[in-house]
Amino acid sequence: MKPIAVTNLLLVLLILCGQSLLAAPVAYSGKVAINGLNVDGSVQMRFALRDDNGTVR
Repeated sequence: MKPIAVTNLLLVLLILCGQSLLAAPVAYSGKVAINGLNVDGSVQMRFALRDDNGTVR
């Protein structure tokens, strides 16, 4: 390949990979309660995927 073609290919791949790193927010339309009180406002939450044994993946 010509050096220009390789450079263009790498540039396109870099742009596509960079866009995939931007995570979309998770839509949530339910109820969140802490100590029995409904949460009203902004909160920080962390989610994890766990297998049947409870191991975080």
